[in-house]
Amino acid sequence: VPERDEPIAIPAKPYATIVSGSAEIDAGAFTRAPGRVTLRPRAPDGGGRLVVREQAFPGWRARVDGRETAIRPGTLGFMTIELPAGEHEVVLDHTGRTPARKTTRSC
Repeated sequence: VPERDEPIAIPAKPYATIVSGSAEIDAGAFTRAPGRVTLRPRAPDGGGRLVVREQAFPGWRARVDGRETAIRPGTLGFMTIELPAGEHEVVLDHTGRTPARKTTRSC
């Protein structure tokens, strides 16, 4: 906007949030190491969708409370996981499971 002296500040979103209905809440603290993310989110009554702002590249695996769980790509390709109500341990792992890829060379 030409009339502005300063750019408009857009606040960053948390690394992980829980979406429940129209509400989006911070999922809390997390630890991150190469190829591994651990979170302890608390989903509200009725559950919610955990959104982790990490690209949902092939090879990521998720465990919720020790059980393998599906990861679905969400908005902008971020990882999403459905959670029931309550506190959970969520472990995302991307160590050594990247699917093989084949490249083609064009001449």
